[in-house]
Amino acid sequence: MTVAPAFATVYYVSEPTGNNSYSGTSTATAFKTIQKAADVSLPGDVINVMNGTYTNSCAQCNVVTITRPGNAANWITFQNYAGHTPVLQFNGWQAFGLGNNAAYIRITGFEIIGNNANVTLADALNQPRSCANPGGSPNPIYNGNGISADGRAVANRPHHLYFGGNTVHDCGGAGISAIQSDYVTIEDNIIYNNSWYTIYGTSGISLWQLWNSDGSTTTHNFIRRNRCFSNRLYVPWAAVCDITDGNGIIIDDTKNTQNGSTLGAYTAATLVENNVVWNNGGSGIHTYESEHVTIIHNTAYQNSQSTETTGGEIFANNSNDIKIINNIMWAADGNTITTNFSNTGLTYDYNLHWGGTGTSLTGPHTITANPNFATPGLVLGADFHLLSNSPAINTGDNTNSNATDHDGTARPFGTTVDMGAYEKTGALPVEYLAPLQGRAVPQQGIELRWATAFEQNTFRFDIERSADGIRWTTDAGREEVIGALAAQGSSGVAQTYIFWDKNPLYSAGRPEGTTNYYRFRQIDTDGKATLSNIVAVPWKPATISIFPNPVTDVFTVKSEVNWERGVLKNSLGQTVQIFSFPETMTLAGLASGTYSLEIFAGKSETPTVLRIVKQ
Repeated sequence: MTVAPAFATVYYVSEPTGNNSYSGTSTATAFKTIQKAADVSLPGDVINVMNGTYTNSCAQCNVVTITRPGNAANWITFQNYAGHTPVLQFNGWQAFGLGNNAAYIRITGFEIIGNNANVTLADALNQPRSCANPGGSPNPIYNGNGISADGRAVANRPHHLYFGGNTVHDCGGAGISAIQSDYVTIEDNIIYNNSWYTIYGTSGISLWQLWNSDGSTTTHNFIRRNRCFSNRLYVPWAAVCDITDGNGIIIDDTKNTQNGSTLGAYTAATLVENNVVWNNGGSGIHTYESEHVTIIHNTAYQNSQSTETTGGEIFANNSNDIKIINNIMWAADGNTITTNFSNTGLTYDYNLHWGGTGTSLTGPHTITANPNFATPGLVLGADFHLLSNSPAINTGDNTNSNATDHDGTARPFGTTVDMGAYEKTGALPVEYLAPLQGRAVPQQGIELRWATAFEQNTFRFDIERSADGIRWTTDAGREEVIGALAAQGSSGVAQTYIFWDKNPLYSAGRPEGTTNYYRFRQIDTDGKATLSNIVAVPWKPATISIFPNPVTDVFTVKSEVNWERGVLKNSLGQTVQIFSFPETMTLAGLASGTYSLEIFAGKSETPTVLRIVKQ
């Protein structure tokens, strides 16, 4: 939580209840738009944004344009109000756009949703200024960026920017980007499904043509502890009519040689550490025509999903003074692990390689072996922590390391650091034989199961459900726990756990079904907790009907599942007949009138009740 200095103003914004004519200085007098707060902010001010969905006010607009600066002692902070989860959903050019004068700005705690859900690939391929349709003006509905700082063509370029703890997804353009900016920190964000429909060749996280705001050559830029996945170009970059980017993270042209730049080579350093990047269309992480970049302790898994991108998981291209150390790279089948394109001053060592077609680039301490991740995969809930038998444990380089890992755990645990984004801290309280899995069983619900190989001082498993796989709390801010199972406690015996959600989320307006997301929280006897992987399970209730209805004599039950028995009751609730599947059902001999038929399917103890009319 940011604490404002005594002379600063704390503003509040509430889309549902606010009004821009209010003072904005309390929750009761909140502004309606974040833009209003941005327009009046002064150094040191804090803008607390409350629950609501904030959108752009015109087709070409950003949701928020920031041009008022803080200063070195008093940053301006845009943040979620404590316990609130504000959403910026947009179809303009940016959710947050930082341009002229934007300096000493923090943006933290927001969910940012782009316009991908409202765009088709066929339309995006034929959008204005695309390779297929080069005329017209670019349209932001295909190209919007989540958070973007842009110092081109402005008098005072952006600098000293902090973007942390945000979830940015489904933007046609970049997730988070900074162009011709300096002193940029991007950390602890979740960035996915971006860059799908843009004509500009963007990526999940990108720094392009960094700018020397002073003469310091220290580390100015930090990209750390982010999770970037499924960012990808599906539309060719219009400048070359090819699929080129859609990377997890890219540091691009700090030499400042592209597009006639006159900025001169950027002399400060950039650190890329403790990020987890997977299933991106381009590389996991790479530098292009850049200098003074250190890439350490990152985990890259099966990137380069676009067939046009061949660089690998983590690599440097036409760059100088690059260090790539203590990383784990697992390439997809048919892909290369890493490459070395015309680099000078490249230090490459203490990396773990696995998968793909191998690589021509290695180092004296390179390891080629399966890293033994907890539950690797291409989905949101993939877990790239190391199991206790991982060859990445205690095999890194202490002299090129960092103090903590992706989770904030101190390094090293023992005498030598581990490779990758996560430091293994001894035996986990639980090691798993099988990760969380889910399946829909018609008429019964959704079955969740997982298996443990080893447990130590475990207490219970809390099962949590989400409607979108991102928000896991109720309106009151509590976890959406739908049940719990007692753990073994301490045991070396394998155990399978099964939990049934008998009332999954379902919207009648979604005939294809409603996706339910699940995870569990494993809680130790000392209160510490660890989250599982996430599974997504579509759910649609099975339909059961009677034909014909009304019925004269014989009728049938139409069902998507095998039902086991039916109990026919009269208007007084008295049982008059019991049917067993698949017997022929008849109402012969019964008086005319209305009956109820209770149908029990599968193992369900709750029947489906149908009204049947005997003529």
